[in-house]
Amino acid sequence: MPTLTQVDIVTALKWVTAWRSHPDVPCNNFIASQIPLEDTIGIQSETGAVALRAYNGYDADNNLFKLLLVGIDNAGNDLIDVLSVNSQIYDLTLPCPDTCCYTSPLYTGQAVEQE
Repeated sequence: MPTLTQVDIVTALKWVTAWRSHPDVPCNNFIASQIPLEDTIGIQSETGAVALRAYNGYDADNNLFKLLLVGIDNAGNDLIDVLSVNSQIYDLTLPCPDTCCYTSPLYTGQAVEQE
């Protein structure tokens, strides 16, 4: 089982707020993120979540885009623990360009010809 990297609520709020409050963040550089399937399964088993929710974030200190994942309960609520070091807010993503699929039409923006 992978080691799930949790982010504390203060850091998560900083990143999410930076994403939302800075129109100058170069969003076109944030193309995609790879999310290992075993990590999503790990979140579900650790939190008992029925679904996942993703929040966009921006780590301005390191100029890195973030995709934070949280588990969701049956009522649609985020399963986070704001009072604990184990917040259950996960930074698992591996952003493009390091993990891009350069041949994907979703990356290139070009349609694939049908045979």
